[in-house]
Amino acid sequence: MRCLLVVPVLLAACGPDRTSLHYSPAKTYRVIDTVDQPLTYVTGDPTTPSRTITLRIRAPRGATGPLPAVIIIHGGGFNPNGFNALEDWGEQLAAAGFVAINFGNADDEGNAHCAPLMIPTSECTAALLTKEVAEGGTIPAWLYTRPQDAKAIVDQLASVEQRAGVQIDRERLGVLGHSAGAHATMSLAGLVIDLSPTVRAKAWGVDSRFKAFVANSPQGLNYTGITATSWSGITRPMLVQTGKRDATEGEQPAGRRDAFKNLPGPDAFEHYIDDEGTPHGLFALEKDEGVTGYELALARTAVAFFDAFLNQRDEAKAFLNGSALSRATGGVSTLSKK
Repeated sequence: MRCLLVVPVLLAACGPDRTSLHYSPAKTYRVIDTVDQPLTYVTGDPTTPSRTITLRIRAPRGATGPLPAVIIIHGGGFNPNGFNALEDWGEQLAAAGFVAINFGNADDEGNAHCAPLMIPTSECTAALLTKEVAEGGTIPAWLYTRPQDAKAIVDQLASVEQRAGVQIDRERLGVLGHSAGAHATMSLAGLVIDLSPTVRAKAWGVDSRFKAFVANSPQGLNYTGITATSWSGITRPMLVQTGKRDATEGEQPAGRRDAFKNLPGPDAFEHYIDDEGTPHGLFALEKDEGVTGYELALARTAVAFFDAFLNQRDEAKAFLNGSALSRATGGVSTLSKK
C-alpha cells in the first residue's frame, strides 16, 4: 500500500489514524475545570517588597496519587493576564496526566530587579533598560520576574494542591516556556547571562527542584544577555522546539537553534520543523483550528519529553531516541539528541 504525506498537516500517514506516528501518553484524561488562584510572595526587593500573580491550574480528571506538574511560562513582557496565554499547552499537558500551572507575569517597576541582582543604579536607567546587553544595555525586569514567579509557585504548592484538589509529586516538576518564557525556562535550568554593562556571567534564576525543561522559541546568542558559554552549565534534560520561520523583531530563526547547539547534554534534544509554515506563534499553539498538524507534533513531543524524564516511561524514551517524526514527514520534522 502506498502512503501519502500531506504537508503541512504533519504525519498524515498510512491508514485512517493520522496521529498513529505521534507519541501517545499511557492514558488520556479529561481536564478538570480550570481553577484560578492568586498567589502573593515576598520578593526581597525594596522597590516591590511583594508580588501577586494569578495562576490557572488544570489537572487530569480522575488521576490518582501524587502527580507530576509542569509550570507554563508565557512570552512577551509584563502581562498580569498571562495566565490566559498558552491555554492549549495547559490543556495538552493536563490531558496527558500532568498538573499544568499557567501564570501571569504581573506588572512591576522597570528597575525591580536591579537591587536583587546588584546591578548599579547608574545602569538601570530607562535608556539602558531598553537596550540590548550586547550593545551596552541592561536586561529588563520582566525577564527577572518570571523565574522568581515560578519559584514562588513551587514554594506554595500546598496551596495549589488544596485549591485544585490534587496531590503533586515534588520530585516530578517540569517547566515549559515560549519565547520570553523560554528564557525564564533556561534561566531556571542554569542559564548564565550578562545582566548589564558591568554585571557579567551570572546564573541568577537556577532552581534545582525542576527536573526537566522545554524551551519553545528560545533566544540565541547576543540576545537578552546570552553568550556562547551561557548554556555550558545546563546538564538537566532540556528540549528545544523551533522551526524555519520562528522569527520576531530582532531575532532570526537561526538564532533559535543556538540553545541546542551549545547545550552540553546529556539529554539535550531539539525538535526542528523545516517548513515555511512555522511562525513564532505556532510554538505557543496559537492556531484556532485546534491542536492538529505541526501543533500536535509539538505538543506530543513535549509530552513525550516530560513522560521520559519526569515519569521515566520507556515508550517515551524510545520515541525521543527514534525516528518516527522524521520518517513520517520525509525529514521535515526531526528530533536530534546530544
